[in-house]
Amino acid sequence: MPTSTFQNENVNVEVVKQLLLYNQEEQLLAHLYQKLEGLYCPDHGSRPELQLVPEPGGYSVDLLTDCCPAFTALCASKLQ
Repeated sequence: MPTSTFQNENVNVEVVKQLLLYNQEEQLLAHLYQKLEGLYCPDHGSRPELQLVPEPGGYSVDLLTDCCPAFTALCASKLQ
């Protein structure tokens, strides 16, 4: 059985926290994109592009490709 020689004094806690936060954000974005899979604007051909905006207590989602009000409404309905 392998023995670990890992020493805690070499761990940068802030880096670990940032990596965990990044992983949570990536998982959330993947889940949101899964809900929007195959969706595109029939008028403009745009596909949804999302960005997470950190807020106290969580995130809000920003739709970067809001080419028209109908597409924005369609994306919002799929995400809720």
